[in-house]
Amino acid sequence: MKSTAQSGMIVATLITAVVFTTASSVPGGTNGENGTPRDITKTIFHVFAVSDSVAMCSSIISTLMFLSILTSR
Repeated sequence: MKSTAQSGMIVATLITAVVFTTASSVPGGTNGENGTPRDITKTIFHVFAVSDSVAMCSSIISTLMFLSILTSR
């Protein structure tokens, strides 16, 4: 079980890193004047923001669960 948890933790950590990078660089760029995203009024941007938030929460939770498996007796 611990070897499976190690493999899962590696994958979950990689997914967390990619999702964090994706959230940091918003699609469409930012407005140079005030720093807000350019596509903030479009529906597809809201879909992106919600799906990215769900992916981030899920990957962090799975990383913590694998970490708890690895640190248990």
